[in-house]
Amino acid sequence: MILKIFVIFCGIFVVQNAIVYGFTSCEYKIDKRSSYKCVLNVKNAQHSEDINGMHINEKSDDDIESISANSRSNSTEFPSNVCDKFVNLKNINLYNVNIQNVEEKSINSCNNLRVLSLSTNKIREIPENFFSENQNLIEIDLSQNKLTNLPENLFKNLENMENLKLQKNKLSNLPANIFNSLTNLKILMLTNNEIKNLNSAWFLELQNLQQLFLSFNKIEELPANVFTELTSLKSLDLSVNNLTTIHSDSFGSLPNLIELSLEYNNINSIDPKVIDDTGISIIDLGFGDRNLKVNLCVNKNFRDLTKNRGQLKIELKKCFENYQGRD
Repeated sequence: MILKIFVIFCGIFVVQNAIVYGFTSCEYKIDKRSSYKCVLNVKNAQHSEDINGMHINEKSDDDIESISANSRSNSTEFPSNVCDKFVNLKNINLYNVNIQNVEEKSINSCNNLRVLSLSTNKIREIPENFFSENQNLIEIDLSQNKLTNLPENLFKNLENMENLKLQKNKLSNLPANIFNSLTNLKILMLTNNEIKNLNSAWFLELQNLQQLFLSFNKIEELPANVFTELTSLKSLDLSVNNLTTIHSDSFGSLPNLIELSLEYNNINSIDPKVIDDTGISIIDLGFGDRNLKVNLCVNKNFRDLTKNRGQLKIELKKCFENYQGRD
């Protein structure tokens, strides 16, 4: 009986210690660009205070510029000690580490950080001041997480941001001013979310945006002039949504818009003037097996009008000057 109790006690002790056990270590390398990096092996970061590993030659913590995680890493918490240890970090890539929680001050010490990728984790929310001390960021990748909303001031003071990846989340209703500080943003990826309604306020300060990806959402209509402020926009992807009608003011005045994708919606009507004030030369109107009956005869010089498998009821040679599309 005593032996049985002792065995049970030992089992409980082992299980409890297994739960709290954690470690973080680095395999130090010099990458192809001669940058000194740490390949992180992390297990339960919340229970690991130190980062172990032997530096190469005369290198030190201050020389580390980038961090990535190896395939064995598994931690529900963001390893915030990396920013305290490697103060000159420029690039953090913690892809598929199983991160669920990030604390507000996790990356505050990474003042030189330029690229942050937390793609393919299980993050449900980001604290509002998470990026408050990271004004040098030019790229953030939060794709393929479980985000349903974002704090209004999450991207405040990130004027240097150029590339924001938010695809493959569960975002639906974003705050009106969510992107207002991103005045130098060039690429915004919102593909594969739960967006039903577009808010023109999202785009008010994005005059430098060149590529906008909104495919694989649930967008049913385009508010008048919703994209008007995107004067530098070159490519717009609205494919695989629930659009039925494209009005003449759907795209406003977008003089630099070259490529527009509307494939795989439920469109049955397109206003002939829809692209009068744009620079579109490539338009994708693929509709699978659907027929599109529309008079889209405009004085345009199209390089391509993609059909996919759809049968577009458009007399291309008659309607488009110098049309050179694929059959």
